[in-house]
Amino acid sequence: MHCSETAKAEYLTGALLMLLGSATFFFKSTRALVLSASAAFILFAVSFYLPDKFGYCRSARMPCNYGMVPGIRFVAISGALIMFGVAIGLAKKYFQKGKS
Repeated sequence: MHCSETAKAEYLTGALLMLLGSATFFFKSTRALVLSASAAFILFAVSFYLPDKFGYCRSARMPCNYGMVPGIRFVAISGALIMFGVAIGLAKKYFQKGKS
């Protein structure tokens, strides 16, 4: 089924996001944090488009259509907006540090 393929792809994207988030605890430089926030933003964008890539049930009565896809997209947009703000804030900090 298309739904299970989409779910497996989303699990992989979520695992990569968890690894990236765990790795940020060990980063010392601001540049590495900016790059990880940018990578997380890209992963959220990928997770937004995965249901269209792998497919899901088009029937309005199926939970894929009214539950899974809107939920995935809500989380992806929320996370991407947060990561965008974090990346901008860290980039400002990085460039201010570089000028002094």
